[in-house]
Amino acid sequence: FVNANYSQLVKNKQNNQKRHPDFESELVEKHAHMEHANEIAVEKNTCEIGIQTNEIGVQVNKETREIGIQAFDNMSHTLENYIHLLQAQLDIKINEIETLQKQLEYAYDYIIKSWEQIQEINQINKELSEQNNILKYKWENHYNNQKKRIDSVIQIANYECQNVYDDIKSLILNKQQFSLSSLLNFVPET
Repeated sequence: FVNANYSQLVKNKQNNQKRHPDFESELVEKHAHMEHANEIAVEKNTCEIGIQTNEIGVQVNKETREIGIQAFDNMSHTLENYIHLLQAQLDIKINEIETLQKQLEYAYDYIIKSWEQIQEINQINKELSEQNNILKYKWENHYNNQKKRIDSVIQIANYECQNVYDDIKSLILNKQQFSLSSLLNFVPET
């Protein structure tokens, strides 16, 4: 654009030089005026480009914002679904924990009852063991006393047996007692 204007100015200068002797000064003035106009046009174009760039930037920002909003919406829906999933899993785990807690309480109660029963059984066992020891002691003492008595009875029976044997022997040896006259004279005691 500037070169075309400059060419036009040069042609005009040549034509005007023929017509005007101050043409060169006019030409310089017109050239300066044209440069100023070109600078204004460039500035105008630059402003328009800046405005267009700004409008494009605004449009890009708007589209980016919309894409961001859509992405945020999608992400928020995804997060919301994930939160619902986590809540459902948490509810399941809470139910499992409650079930396990009930089982633990039952097991604890069972252990306590079992421990109490074991303590009762140990107490009964201790009492029975003490009673058994007492009975064993009595039996051993009773057996010792009875054995002594039995030994004494056996000893007495042996003496009696010996005495009976001696009496029978003496009777057998005493032939007069079994004589016919003795037997006839025998009177049973009434």
